[in-house]
Amino acid sequence: MKTIIFACSVKKDLFRIIPIIKKLRKENNRIPYRICYCGPQINYNRFRPLYEQLEVPEPDFCYKVRGRNYNDQVASLSVSFEETVGKTDPALIIIPSYYYLGIAYATVGDRYDIPICLLDGGLRNSEELQPLSNYRGVIDSLASILFITEENSLVNLKNEHISCPNTFMTKNVMYDFFNEIEPFLDMQTMEPFITKDNYVLAYLYTNEKSFDDQRNKTIIEVVKHISQTHQIIFTAHSAESGSWVEKLVDQHGIKDVKITGRIEYPAYLAMLKNASFILTDSCNIQEEASFFNVPCISLQKSSERKFTEEYGTNVPVDFDLEKIISVIDNLFTGKKKGPLLRSAFNPGDASSIIAEHLMKIQI
Repeated sequence: MKTIIFACSVKKDLFRIIPIIKKLRKENNRIPYRICYCGPQINYNRFRPLYEQLEVPEPDFCYKVRGRNYNDQVASLSVSFEETVGKTDPALIIIPSYYYLGIAYATVGDRYDIPICLLDGGLRNSEELQPLSNYRGVIDSLASILFITEENSLVNLKNEHISCPNTFMTKNVMYDFFNEIEPFLDMQTMEPFITKDNYVLAYLYTNEKSFDDQRNKTIIEVVKHISQTHQIIFTAHSAESGSWVEKLVDQHGIKDVKITGRIEYPAYLAMLKNASFILTDSCNIQEEASFFNVPCISLQKSSERKFTEEYGTNVPVDFDLEKIISVIDNLFTGKKKGPLLRSAFNPGDASSIIAEHLMKIQI
């Protein structure tokens, strides 16, 4: 029996595949699989007891991606992954998410005529600030198996004339993982830099080069407004993003702002779950925020996950300062929507549905 490769680009991918691997083991423990990973190093030692309980996998192949720009990094990963494909001769490559490096996995698989499976297909984000958006249609078009998490994704694929012979509607498998880890989150020690019970979690994917002066001014005014009542925890996507935020905060003398680097995922989820609200320009955090019913204010014109807007857990505000301030103030005057029913996001077992379809494929 040939091998399945889970081709992971970021830490979150490793957690996303856990429920699927467990279901595959339950159905047929003989299916061999390998995990490839090219993201930041994972601190298994700090959370080892938790990771062992959750069965967090350690990658079989880890790649050091090199390059100063996105194209160079994709090329670097392609070379490394091609060597792995030659050694393992996989029957299927499963890409857990749309992170831009996924195109390296997809193009290598296509070159060797290996079926590609994408777990969260059809998502689109029109924001020019998100560099990964350009890669999404390419990965979708190369996939021979697409798992879709919402109706809007089907519309996106149809509008782009992308037709996949095996397209299946399922729920978000990440929510299966959230169900597993949620009981452990309250036991996590909160990070020492959190000094107030009421804090706001801010995450910026983009950096100074992506923002004009007007957007910088908007960020500063919003941070000033929030800091009057809340501590602000900025988690930066990169060192460059962190340095930029730190410079802005220092220039304007804003207090009670803490800027951090990358945080291990369990600690991050615990911090997110207990935040008053979230401010971000990233699409990824919207699914965590919605599951834990934490209000999310998105610095975007629209969200790729439309259901988060429909249920009111995520409010896209672009960089409209007046609108941002109004949304923030309304969160604390009783004008927000009531608690979200968890069943609205996870009525089914996504990992079981995905595993069932994968088992039907002749490997």
